[in-house]
Amino acid sequence: LYTRLIRQNDEVEARVIGSIMRVVDSQDNAAPALDVLASREIEMVTMTVTEKGYCHIPSSGALDLEHPDVAHDLANPEAPRSVPGILAQALELRIATHGRPVTLLSCDNIPTNGTILGNVVRAFAERRGGKLADWIEANVAFPSAMVDRIAPATTAADIDTVEQRYGYHDSALVVGEAVLDHPLAETLADHE
Repeated sequence: LYTRLIRQNDEVEARVIGSIMRVVDSQDNAAPALDVLASREIEMVTMTVTEKGYCHIPSSGALDLEHPDVAHDLANPEAPRSVPGILAQALELRIATHGRPVTLLSCDNIPTNGTILGNVVRAFAERRGGKLADWIEANVAFPSAMVDRIAPATTAADIDTVEQRYGYHDSALVVGEAVLDHPLAETLADHE
């Protein structure tokens, strides 16, 4: 559970979010994240990793092959560190275990975010070789999404606001602004 605190002008609204069943941290070890991403039950993965997390060259959108994490992941595909490396390895595991399609949805506020994500994952897969790149082309969708929600860093004052107004302490508080729309391109993986 965590609290989403929405501030709009002078109004404050808190909502307890209970839809997250499990959180895995891939910072030191990607294995738990790979297991979840490769799971048969997963049909869509949403991600917010910031622009730098795509390991791309912003001027061209191409995968930055000189990025240290990308170089590491190409040499050590089973212990990935980068977003393209983690996703490519998870997709490789999907092929090996069940082959079901998946939609990878970027929620970063970057123009053509789905195109960029698709480009870096496909380029990474091509560098790895094998059938992965062809499988991605046929089974993975990378829709673009328009995201315009500012989520500033949570402050001690925000935590105090929830505690004073609502009577509980939440160290996992997320602050944001009100947003009504999150448009997606109509490109989703075919799950039949």
